[in-house]
Amino acid sequence: MGKIKGKRVLASLVCLLIACMVLYGLADRMLPDELSAFRGETKIKNGFYTVEVKDTTIEAVEAFRTTETSSTCYKTGATLKLFGVLPLKTVQVNIYSKDMLIPGGIPFGVKLYTRGVVVVGISQVQGVSRGRSPAGEAGIEKGDVILSIDEQDVNTVQDVSKIIEDSNGQPVTVILQRGNQKKEVTLNPEKCSVEKRYKCGMWIRDSTAGIGTVTFIKPDTMEFGGLGHGICDSDTGTLMPLMRGNVVSVSILDIVKGSEGAPGELKGSFDSVQIGSLLANTSRGVFGTLTELPKGTKMNALPIGLKDEVQVGEATIYTTINGKGVRAYTAKIEKIIDKDVETKNFIIRVTDPALIKVTGGIVQGMSGSPIVQNGKIIGAVTHVLVNEPTKGYGIFIENMLKCLSDLS
Repeated sequence: MGKIKGKRVLASLVCLLIACMVLYGLADRMLPDELSAFRGETKIKNGFYTVEVKDTTIEAVEAFRTTETSSTCYKTGATLKLFGVLPLKTVQVNIYSKDMLIPGGIPFGVKLYTRGVVVVGISQVQGVSRGRSPAGEAGIEKGDVILSIDEQDVNTVQDVSKIIEDSNGQPVTVILQRGNQKKEVTLNPEKCSVEKRYKCGMWIRDSTAGIGTVTFIKPDTMEFGGLGHGICDSDTGTLMPLMRGNVVSVSILDIVKGSEGAPGELKGSFDSVQIGSLLANTSRGVFGTLTELPKGTKMNALPIGLKDEVQVGEATIYTTINGKGVRAYTAKIEKIIDKDVETKNFIIRVTDPALIKVTGGIVQGMSGSPIVQNGKIIGAVTHVLVNEPTKGYGIFIENMLKCLSDLS
């Protein structure tokens, strides 16, 4: 009997071990890598699990529950525990303040000047005997960002031209950024037989300008976020590296209505008076500070809704399409795509007949228009679906706020 009991105990232990291994495997796959909550909350709820914040279920709770940080988003590591005892998974917890935000919907203009210069094309230089591309031979590619030449920082087209012309044809060392990597290459300038000066054989860009929509404004600091996506070079798709940028008010003058296969566009004119400055150009939007509220700002501040509160169903888009200011338009969130990516988190469809009649749906220039659901700002419009102009992508507001917090 003793041997039988011993075997049963051993079998039970093996089963328990297997169950624990399965549990850990399922937890790693099914539980998120990040959780979100508001400061002071005692629970984080998400479908099939509830995480108790008030006790030992998440470690280092008091650090983020009682912190006096002014940051919009405070981050900490934590361990999820089953029944407050068995550790399942280490996650990042993003704790958001309950600050009220002024919804935007107001158009704004951006004049952005780059850190470095963006290569938008490789070309030939016609020398005395032949044509060649010094930049191409050096391995420089379209989309690269030139940071320095011969240890001199370059931020304008004129900076590059002067250094190359003064080289007298001697090799120069170029430091460039390609994606997340920095590279060093050697470039041999060629003297152009027509212009009688040394050239490098590449087209470059040092600034850009455009129109977008403000998503939110923090009334206490006048910080703002807009677009919901980055400002990219029109030829290469490269995120423009920001050195400095000016924010100005915009007057909408005309609308190019969108249709299937042909995105529409808001056309406007920049005002001459600067109303703010950019702090960052990121994949999740542009961020900066305002010296005054843009023309047309008139909504009361609203609370934010975290991503787990966003639901498929009715919503409202706030945007400006004419000189009459911000208006509310009906829409519907049709699908939550991915809660864990930085942008393009959900699909939203315009349902308002008045907006569809004038714009065809979502058009360029509306990027950043805030989306409100159940009385909370939950995100912003980012991109139109080219073949379905009534539909577009949206980004969660907490992804934009987390990005703004990273800049603080």
